[in-house]
Amino acid sequence: MKVRLFAALREIAGASYVEAGGRTAGELADALSAAYGERFAQIAAVSSFVVNGERAERGTPVAQGDEVAILPPVSGGAAGRTLWLLRHAKSSWDHPGLDDRERPLARRGARAAAQMRTYLEGENIDPELVLCSSALRTRETLAAVLPALGVDLDIRIEPSVYTFDHRELLSIVRGIDGDVRSVLLVGHNPAMEDLAAALASRGDRLAELTEKFPTGALAEIALPDAPWDRIDEGSGRLTRFVMPRELPPAD
Repeated sequence: MKVRLFAALREIAGASYVEAGGRTAGELADALSAAYGERFAQIAAVSSFVVNGERAERGTPVAQGDEVAILPPVSGGAAGRTLWLLRHAKSSWDHPGLDDRERPLARRGARAAAQMRTYLEGENIDPELVLCSSALRTRETLAAVLPALGVDLDIRIEPSVYTFDHRELLSIVRGIDGDVRSVLLVGHNPAMEDLAAALASRGDRLAELTEKFPTGALAEIALPDAPWDRIDEGSGRLTRFVMPRELPPAD
């Protein structure tokens, strides 16, 4: 099926019209992402679709002969929203009598958080808003990585992020102010893993994430350019999944 590309997508593909196979607009975009690489995929994840002259969604059916176009945001992808999910680093069980909220990081967890800080510094990850669970282990994780997040950000310690239910996290995400473009959530499993799986319908490491989202790991999800309260499940793309064991030791 012939698909028309615009702006940055056209530049990456080297053509205005390309061939792709699929039963929906989203499947066409996924096929082209597989053909043209990660940068194409990142931009396509926040692009909009037009089918036969009408605005369409990822799930809009397409058939041979339809006129299909994929239109990136004017900025070439930056207008989409970004959600980072950081699970707290490994916590200590040395004091069984402690309330769950008061458990600190273990030594191994502190080392992993330091590794993630170094990684974040190198990747220039700078969220506008940080929402962190009020539990001690999440606050200590945030404190460890905070120097890497820049200075122009809003940090909120939210008791409501102390949850193991992804539906509660999704409600929090949908309540974020529309002016905010990028958010880092620092929280707990299984809520973090389940939220990532609910929001992201595609991504090279999605199957790996849904199998295990270990302590200290970071997921990055590219979301459409829509208000947070209109972010649908399955509308995102997992663009990054990093585990501490993959990172070099911190200095």
